[in-house]
Amino acid sequence: MEHVAGRRILITRAEDDNGPWVERLVSLGADPVPFPCIFIEPLELSAEWRARLEQAAWVVFSSHRAVQLFADLLGDGNLAAHQIAAVGPTTRAACMDRFGRCDLSSSAGTGAGLVQALSPKLVNGAAVLLPGAAEPRPELAEGIQASGATPVPLPLYATRPTVASAERVDFTGARLDAALFASPSAVSGCFATAILPLDIPAACIGPTTSAAAKAAGLTRTVTSESRDLDGLLSALHESLTPNPQN
Repeated sequence: MEHVAGRRILITRAEDDNGPWVERLVSLGADPVPFPCIFIEPLELSAEWRARLEQAAWVVFSSHRAVQLFADLLGDGNLAAHQIAAVGPTTRAACMDRFGRCDLSSSAGTGAGLVQALSPKLVNGAAVLLPGAAEPRPELAEGIQASGATPVPLPLYATRPTVASAERVDFTGARLDAALFASPSAVSGCFATAILPLDIPAACIGPTTSAAAKAAGLTRTVTSESRDLDGLLSALHESLTPNPQN
């Protein structure tokens, strides 16, 4: 990760998610610039969610936020009668913290990777509960369905872009070296509230986010092979010229 040392890198996650990325970038010698471009809106659930849980054999989490919200929803309840799966190490750690275990996870941190590990364990027709975002990862539900099981989405929150501002923050003269985008909503929120140089190297999580960045006019987009910060930084390796400090 030497290529990020000394670099000013824009982080566009929700305000309460920026902290760990800031700490990681600082540890690598980078100069993080937190600029929240999305906010999280919790959703109200109908009473049917408990029935969906009771019918499910597996509960699969795709984000640490989904784990936290679902654990809060359970209250004094638990998942002793269910198998627990997580997309990636961060979500697995959240499961371990809130539920005391995680039965299966994907080291790659992708929905496709988890489906590959989960498919042999699924019984045909079994219900798989998917607590998470209102805009879930399609590869997870599609992969579960292709395995013969039944994905059961349970939207807990929605990711919203920040509201457009009359006076956008102008980053064109701020000597930014790169920008990080974890979702299409972050791209929308960023361009609603800021002005970016269109030739800034922009690392994106997933092809949908990359497509949104290109549609916004960014000309130097790269796509991370994994859904985490280190994947984004690795994707920037060729986009960033050698740092004169090294």
